Amino acid sequence: MMQGDPAALAVEQLDVPFGDHDGLRNVTFSVPQGQRLVVLGPSGAGKTTLLRAIAGLASVTAGRVQVDGRVVTALPPEQRHAVYLHQTPVLFPHLTVTGNIGFPLRARGIAPAEIERVVGQHLLALQIDTL
Repeated sequence: MMQGDPAALAVEQLDVPFGDHDGLRNVTFSVPQGQRLVVLGPSGAGKTTLLRAIAGLASVTAGRVQVDGRVVTALPPEQRHAVYLHQTPVLFPHLTVTGNIGFPLRARGIAPAEIERVVGQHLLALQIDTL
């Protein structure tokens, strides 16, 4: 990431309660443009809570979330341009792999040529472009 470029995702001093418990406290990290993030940890460590907070599906009591340099902490999920996909498969069985990857782009009204380009990039990044 070049100095001055916004991170694709930045989480700053985020506190996210988990029920009556403290949950996550003071979480800070950033993901540069073009990079991927993997969240690993044992059951109960807060992985799902963190991802739900980024997507706007869990309450945040302190800190902020930025997507592409834009603070989205107070925005509803549909305005964040961040998606939480649960580990339980929720693919559309009637769609192909490319159809499932491109679905959110079609829902946003992105042009078919751009969808094909973006889906191709994702397939390449996941190393499944030759399937």
